[in-house]
Amino acid sequence: MSRKCLGLRSTHMALSQLAIINAKPKDKPYLLLDGDGLHLQIYTSGSRLWRLRFRFRGKANMMSLGSFPAVSLKEAREKRDQIKKQIAAGIDPALRRKLDKISSASADSFGAVADEYIANLKANDAAEITIKKNRWMLEELAAPIRNRAVAEILPAELLDILKKIEASGRRDTAHRLRSVMGSVFRLAVATLRATNDPTYGKRRFVPTL
Repeated sequence: MSRKCLGLRSTHMALSQLAIINAKPKDKPYLLLDGDGLHLQIYTSGSRLWRLRFRFRGKANMMSLGSFPAVSLKEAREKRDQIKKQIAAGIDPALRRKLDKISSASADSFGAVADEYIANLKANDAAEITIKKNRWMLEELAAPIRNRAVAEILPAELLDILKKIEASGRRDTAHRLRSVMGSVFRLAVATLRATNDPTYGKRRFVPTL
């Protein structure tokens, strides 16, 4: 789709900090070009977004690099140069960004930390039956929170899981699960992926916790 169809107009001058600051909103969005596909889009609301046009294996693409002034002109150019290097190395920048986001999210999930906890049990020569029971609890019983960011899990979420297990007549299992989940949260705290263990200090309020 052409810029005309998008209602976009562009200036054809090298960008400078002064040019960006002096750019005022207009009745239609327009672009300030900086070269090599980098441009700043000025919206009618006054917001300003860095974007980069690029081609990978002949296919045109567009990537957001953040908003101004959170991302400065210098930083936007550095991001552009990094993406150009990826393209030169045969790496699809759009795909790399998606994979990086997935990797980052999964590394901070309860499931990822739980898997590390199990790996630590193996590394410390825990009994196979212990590893098996812990893995079952963390994969099956704790399934509702495995994909949640470990730092965002609330005590109420854990209480819901444990109460359902307790209601099925498996009080001892609920107690062991609370203990194992607490170990996972403490590992998350130790590796700076969480700030507290939400299973701690709840016994006086709820027998299971």
